Amino acid sequence: MTKRVFAFLICFVMFFSVITTPALADEKEITVIYNGQKLEFDVQPVLINSRTMVPMRAIFEALQATVYWSDFNETVVGTSLSGDRIVIPIGSTTATINEKPVQIDSPPVLMNGRTLVPLRFVSEALKCEVLWDDATYTVTISSEN
Repeated sequence: MTKRVFAFLICFVMFFSVITTPALADEKEITVIYNGQKLEFDVQPVLINSRTMVPMRAIFEALQATVYWSDFNETVVGTSLSGDRIVIPIGSTTATINEKPVQIDSPPVLMNGRTLVPLRFVSEALKCEVLWDDATYTVTISSEN
């Protein structure tokens, strides 16, 4: 094997491993706290485009809202105790709150068998306050309800 072929193979393996292996050293676990209690998720929260994404059912139910998933049009529908209705289509940057269109920074995605939604958008749509601590990768959600 020539040095050129060997060097190519080494570069190929290094390149492939970089794009297929997550940077575990740089990834931090995201903690979500709601009214003082740590929330647990069956799929861990992730950052996508600097936005915290969490499993839809877990966050809606933790915030005391009902949630419905429509397979037909891949849409999340959540309803708060006060009757506010949030509709978020997968892959769309437009959602609706009580039939009024609103822009969202990061569209919902399907990942690891779960629908992940933007935590801040859902929490604020359900009238909660959301704080992010970059030093600890902690999201704190508070609600008066």
